[in-house]
Amino acid sequence: MLLIMFAVFYFMLIRPQQKKQREHQEMLRNLKKGDEVVTTGGLVGRISGLTTASPRSSPGKGAHQGGALAHHGKVGARPPTVRQ
Repeated sequence: MLLIMFAVFYFMLIRPQQKKQREHQEMLRNLKKGDEVVTTGGLVGRISGLTTASPRSSPGKGAHQGGALAHHGKVGARPPTVRQ
């Protein structure tokens, strides 16, 4: 019974998380200068420089932001615009 519970736990929680983590790592490896990114915090920018540990994204003209590579969530996607 315990073995069945572990198998269900593995296939429902652990394995999908590992797959998501592998996809994220692959996306980070494929980042290049000029890619438009959205950070996990929601900031939108374009990669203006890249080092092994941290990319440099540019949210606008003359503004640059550095950050941990792991915090870049999506490439080529923009969050929806809020209209008021």
